[in-house]
Amino acid sequence: MKKIKLIISLIMVLIMTFIIVACTSEKKVVLGEDFLKKAHTSVKEAYGENYLPRMPINEDVLAKVYGIPMNLVKEDIAEGPMMSAHVDTFIGLKVKEDKDAVNQVANALRSYHSELVNNSLQYPANMAKVKAAKVLVIENYVFFLMLGKINDKEGLTEEERLEFAQEQVQIGVKAIEDLVK
Repeated sequence: MKKIKLIISLIMVLIMTFIIVACTSEKKVVLGEDFLKKAHTSVKEAYGENYLPRMPINEDVLAKVYGIPMNLVKEDIAEGPMMSAHVDTFIGLKVKEDKDAVNQVANALRSYHSELVNNSLQYPANMAKVKAAKVLVIENYVFFLMLGKINDKEGLTEEERLEFAQEQVQIGVKAIEDLVK
């Protein structure tokens, strides 16, 4: 009888432990209504004078050029370069709270990025930045970051330029991710 009570007690402890672990591992991050604006501001501050996007990108362009299904987007902040010699772009989108919608929007930006890398003509100085661009998804927010300084040192290999560009894009990623912590 004592063995049965002990076994039942152990089973109950295991079940409770499992429930506690399962409940704590599924935390949903609460970002707040102004998260998109905070993310944009944080990215601009992180880059300082090296933040080059200054021209707003309207919803028609987001749909036609970037392929974003705007019917899935609740809010957007999008800026591109004022000069055609630059490629710097910030796109921040608050998407409907639906995993499929978020995936559709993120995939549209990934397709746009792939098209840029594989089929667009770029100034040689911009190519590393284009390749290093990143699509970042946090909950129902999707970001496209093609930002940062260009490494204008002479004699660098393509890999060294790409590594520098990836470090530059990571500045924006970190600025956004730090808001979630």
